[in-house]
Amino acid sequence: LNAVFIGGGLLIWTLVFHRAMILRALLAFFIVTPAVFWLGWPWLWHDTFSHLLDYLIFHLQHYPVLVYYLGELHSYAPWHYPFVITAVTVPSVVLLLMVAGLFYGASARKAPEWKKTNDAQTSARWLLIIGALCYLLPSAMPFAPKYNGVRLFLPAMVFLMGWAGGGFDLATQMLAHRLEKIRALGAMPSLPQKTTVLLTVALLLPSLIGVSRVYPYENAYYNGLVGGPTGAQKRGLETIYWGGVYAAALPALNAVERPAPRVFVTPAGVTSLLIAYQRGGGLREDIEWVTPPSPEQQKEGWPQAALKDVDLVVFQCAHSEFDAVANTLYESGTPEATSIYLEGVPILLIFKGEEARRVFR
Repeated sequence: LNAVFIGGGLLIWTLVFHRAMILRALLAFFIVTPAVFWLGWPWLWHDTFSHLLDYLIFHLQHYPVLVYYLGELHSYAPWHYPFVITAVTVPSVVLLLMVAGLFYGASARKAPEWKKTNDAQTSARWLLIIGALCYLLPSAMPFAPKYNGVRLFLPAMVFLMGWAGGGFDLATQMLAHRLEKIRALGAMPSLPQKTTVLLTVALLLPSLIGVSRVYPYENAYYNGLVGGPTGAQKRGLETIYWGGVYAAALPALNAVERPAPRVFVTPAGVTSLLIAYQRGGGLREDIEWVTPPSPEQQKEGWPQAALKDVDLVVFQCAHSEFDAVANTLYESGTPEATSIYLEGVPILLIFKGEEARRVFR
């Protein structure tokens, strides 16, 4: 579905920079592309119109998914969500290169002399700019779903990394230009290539160190601009999402001494992931999963009823998924030592059943 958004941008780009290709572009976008879409999905080969209508209605009327953003829960996050999330989850150095590359590309100038570039270079640079905006701007619309970090506008990253490449090109050109003026370095063979290698190491090393600090929970990564995971938590940003961290709970679940233990997990959909771990042999098969009732069935006292006789309570610290049990235990409970933290920020909490019942008695 994300491919649809690039079509309008490519048409604008073709009209501005490659007008002679407009007929081929229209043919590609409106005839070849739908044909490939249809041929590649056998489900559309029969009842084509009704199935296509079902597909469109599903996406156009997609149920809202809660997102925790700047300390508040939203069904549809504010317009600035894609820009802020990009700014705080792209490594700081790469983000700086992206900003430099944006202005470098939009200026249509060549560093360091700042002479005007040729038409092919200008065209390529503006393709990167238009391509990124084709994904960021629709995601900023008030009615557009915004959750799970950059996932729903992930194709923008391809173009944003192109901006970063432009910023890197600008940095290497300017540094090589300055070094060439130093007599001892000016005569050095392959100076531009050596400058590129030096800058690659110097600029990417901080990013690699930052990502290694959150491994293997890369979804919890935030850059230094926001203060890492600790700063993100203080500013009310989602500390983890998507469920990968549940794998870290398997040793604690396997270590429960009682046969056929009862484990409360929330939200209810997480059980499909845990059952997959059971089928794969990573998790004992005798666990009985206890989940919260649906929101319309949650009457007064439901936490006490759900927590009766459970041995453990397990949930990831995604505020957008919290119910009464997760929210209260997160604020008031004493978790087990087997819980998972990242730089002091809880991303998966495990509680004994006794502790959960103490909090809710």
